[in-house]
Amino acid sequence: MKPTWRDGLAARLPFFYGWIILACVCCAGFARNGPAVATLSIFVEPMTSDFGWSRTALSGAVSLGGIMAALVSPLIGPILDRRGARMMLCAAVLVTGLSTMLLSLTQSLLAFYVFFCIARMNFAGPFDIGIYGALNSWFVERRALASSIVNLAQMVGLIALPLIAHFAMQQQGWRAGWLAVGIAVLLVGFVPTWLFMVRRPEDVGLLPDGRSAAISSTGATISTAPATIAALGISACDGPLPLLPCAKVSPPRSLMAFRPSEPSLPLPESSIPMAASPRSSASAHRKTSILVDWLSAGRGCSTSFPSLIVRIESAGAR
Repeated sequence: MKPTWRDGLAARLPFFYGWIILACVCCAGFARNGPAVATLSIFVEPMTSDFGWSRTALSGAVSLGGIMAALVSPLIGPILDRRGARMMLCAAVLVTGLSTMLLSLTQSLLAFYVFFCIARMNFAGPFDIGIYGALNSWFVERRALASSIVNLAQMVGLIALPLIAHFAMQQQGWRAGWLAVGIAVLLVGFVPTWLFMVRRPEDVGLLPDGRSAAISSTGATISTAPATIAALGISACDGPLPLLPCAKVSPPRSLMAFRPSEPSLPLPESSIPMAASPRSSASAHRKTSILVDWLSAGRGCSTSFPSLIVRIESAGAR
């Protein structure tokens, strides 16, 4: 993937770029409420008066849009996996904004159903999946906080968009109201999402929640926080290995099969701790390698331990 200006922006910012993503998602959540029931309620009286429609006929579009969203949602998830939340939210905002603007041209109940059902389908389908898909990619430990902020933004949109429609209707009628709602959706939701949204933090060299990391050549993620590999305190030499400050290793997926809590295989005889006595560094080095080889072979995850071998062998050599 070619570097973009977003990569440079993420590197220069004094704070986590995920907060920019959260702001974009909040804007999309605000724009989501263009076809909300609260917004539609502002148009019920003038539209039924102009066309002679019943309120039941008008509200039926809400139910039909929800059914359409339920039908298309299983198709949207795989698209989100392949293309990311940026494409999903940009498309949802764009379609919603255009649909609400086209509602200003309504001349029949059929046209109203077509435009409003498309907007309502986005409300209940792509918006939901795209918003929370983005949050899940960028936030783990702070996901609850991020979700609460997005919910607040959506409530603000639920209040603001009906008011925007009401003020426009007072000036130019209900057709101007739909135009105002569509323009607000596009300006608030589409522009920041298109400009600043990034699919996932790894695309700009970051990790979720802003954790610092470097990727080793073996694929293991090594955090810069000081820690110790004390968990490997089983001794392959003449006693416990010295506890050395080193990097904490977050194993790749291939290591997920390794479960220390599972019943362990019998240790090879050469790896059983012996009584404390002076031994050569070469012997400690050899026994450490035997232990690691046994761990790798016994658990089927030989590609997961190279970075650990370096630490253990260096400790044994000392």
